[in-house]
Amino acid sequence: MNKDVNNIPVAESNRNGRANKKKSRSRRWSAADTVVVILAVLALAGIVARLIVFSGKDLADYRGDGVTYAIEYTVDEIYEDAVDSIKALDTVTLLETGDTIGYIAPYDDYAPVINKMYIDGGENVKDSEFLKVSIKGTVFCNNATMKDGCLLVADGGKYIAPGSQVKLATPTAILDVKIVKISTAE
Repeated sequence: MNKDVNNIPVAESNRNGRANKKKSRSRRWSAADTVVVILAVLALAGIVARLIVFSGKDLADYRGDGVTYAIEYTVDEIYEDAVDSIKALDTVTLLETGDTIGYIAPYDDYAPVINKMYIDGGENVKDSEFLKVSIKGTVFCNNATMKDGCLLVADGGKYIAPGSQVKLATPTAILDVKIVKISTAE
């Protein structure tokens, strides 16, 4: 009888018991499950919010009215080297939002109209590195809508009106411009 008792493989019965316990155990909620549920809820909320905000309007309604506008501007006290770096057809963006609004008007020779000059650096200045000038220029804006003499630019985010100060950026310069006149481009 002892032989029969000793022939029972104890280790094997313990393994089968643990295996049965693993199979019968239900799946527990984990942090990954929580993340997936949160992302699904956020995606659904984004879709609903977009439908409410745009109210069925097409996004093309916010891209301007299809007319190209000429925005005439002046810049006071800009370094001459910065002016020399601005080229015709450079893209122009609003500095505060980063939205592209148009491009520098193509001139035959983009030379600044010098109204006044300032020199920084004292009497020992020999080149135009410290020469400041005032310029006039034009930006063609095709991403805008005209309302009450003002332009609504940058996908409906910013009004530009004559007399306002706006910071614009080209690939090579940052311009603190004063808007002089807004008209339709010819």
